[in-house]
Amino acid sequence: IGFQRSTAFQIEFLRSANTGQIDQFGRSQLINCTLISLCFDTNHLLIDGHDDVFAKVGDRIGTVHISDYDRVDEKHWLPLSGRGVIDWPAFCRNLKKCGYKGVFMFESRGDGVDADDVVRVYKQMKQMK
Repeated sequence: IGFQRSTAFQIEFLRSANTGQIDQFGRSQLINCTLISLCFDTNHLLIDGHDDVFAKVGDRIGTVHISDYDRVDEKHWLPLSGRGVIDWPAFCRNLKKCGYKGVFMFESRGDGVDADDVVRVYKQMKQMK
């Protein structure tokens, strides 16, 4: 298959992803290909923590899908809603520390959430240090 030089691929670890999969990515030849990055979905880590992802492959994060959950199942709750378990200040610090400058995509179910809620949460998260 022929691809233009600007083509990029992103790998998203699906539900129940753990750092075993992330370790495997880190050891594979894919890590040497600069056209391949990770889609970090905050709802998909049900075994290991988010800090593990940042420590092992933080420099390879190409996009993020942002939502909160209960570490049991994907919930796709809007961050800072008071229902989830993710330490958002730590997440935002790690994201900044690894130099991420990509899309900040909320992946929320809705559940009474409107555009004003999303804008408010984005502004709060942007200010986190």
